[in-house]
Amino acid sequence: MEKTDELFQLRNLFYVGSYQAVINEENSLNVKSDALRLEKDVFVYRAYIARGDYSTVIESVSDSSEPSLLAVKALAQYFSSSDKTSAIESLTQLTSSADPTVLLLAAIMFTNEREFEKALGLLSQTPSTFLEARALSAQIYLLHNRPDFSGYKKEFKILKDTEEAVISQLAVVWDNLYQANVAGCSKNPAAANSADEKIEEAFSSLTELVQRYSETPLLLNALAACSLMRSQTKDSVNQEMKLAEKRIGTSLDKDPNKEETLVNQLACQILTNKTGETSFQRNLRRVKLNENSSYVKKLNEVEAKFDQLAADILASNNVVSAN
Repeated sequence: MEKTDELFQLRNLFYVGSYQAVINEENSLNVKSDALRLEKDVFVYRAYIARGDYSTVIESVSDSSEPSLLAVKALAQYFSSSDKTSAIESLTQLTSSADPTVLLLAAIMFTNEREFEKALGLLSQTPSTFLEARALSAQIYLLHNRPDFSGYKKEFKILKDTEEAVISQLAVVWDNLYQANVAGCSKNPAAANSADEKIEEAFSSLTELVQRYSETPLLLNALAACSLMRSQTKDSVNQEMKLAEKRIGTSLDKDPNKEETLVNQLACQILTNKTGETSFQRNLRRVKLNENSSYVKKLNEVEAKFDQLAADILASNNVVSAN
C-alpha cells in the first residue's frame, strides 16, 4: 500500500505562493513523525518570511533548535537586517551540517546576493530527488542566461521527468517564458511562432494551477507576464495589456508590497509609455527602497556599468579632442 504524503498539500500551497494558507494549515496537520513535524515547521516559518513577518520566526526559533530551523532563523535575520554580515556567516556555518534544507536556504540567500556560483555549489550537494533544489538551480542558470550549460540541462531533465509535481510544473513554466522571450526577440517568423507556443504552454499550466489552488500573487504575476509577452507578439496589444494590468491590480489587492507585482507594474507602464507619470516614479522609488531586492541589486549593477561606459566614452572623446 502506497504511503500517504502528509505534507503534500502544505508544500504545494507554499510553492504556488499561498503563504497565509500554509500558516493556517499548520493547526490542521497532525503529522506523526519527528522528521515530518520538522519539515512542516520549516515550511510554516518560510511562509512567515515570505509574508515579511521576520520577527515571528526570529523569536520562535530557539538557539538549540535543529540546523534546518536555525537556517530559517538566519534567513529571517538576513532579510530583516540592513547589516547582513552576521546572518550570512551564521547560515554559511550551518551548511557544514550537510542538511539539504540548510543547503537550499543558504543557496536562496546567496542567490539574493547574486553570488550564483556559491548557490549552485551548495545545491549540487543536495540529493537529485530534492526537487525544490533542482528548481532553484535551474532558475539560477536562467538568471545567468545559460540554459545551454550542461548543468541546466541536467536539472531541467529531472524537473521535466517529474512534471506531475507542482514545483516541477512551475520550473517548466519559467523555462517556457524564458525561451519565449528569447524567441520573441528574433525577427524570424518561425521563432515568433515558437514564442507563441511557449507562452501558451506556460499560460495553460498557470491557469490549471490557479483552478487547483487560488489566484495567488505568484501565479497572478506569472499570468501577467504571459499577457505582457503576448502583447509583444500578437495583434491584440490593448486587450493583453488590460489583462496584464487587471492581474497586477488583483495581485496588489492581495499583497500591496509584493515586489514582483511592483516590478510587473513598472514593466506595464514602460510598455504603455507611461514613464512620465507620477505613479511610475512612485512605484520605482518603492522598488528601490527594498535593499534586499535582487531586482534592485541587478538594477544597481546595470546603472554602475552604464555610468562606467559613459565615463569611458567621455574620457575617449576628451583624448580625441586633445589630439
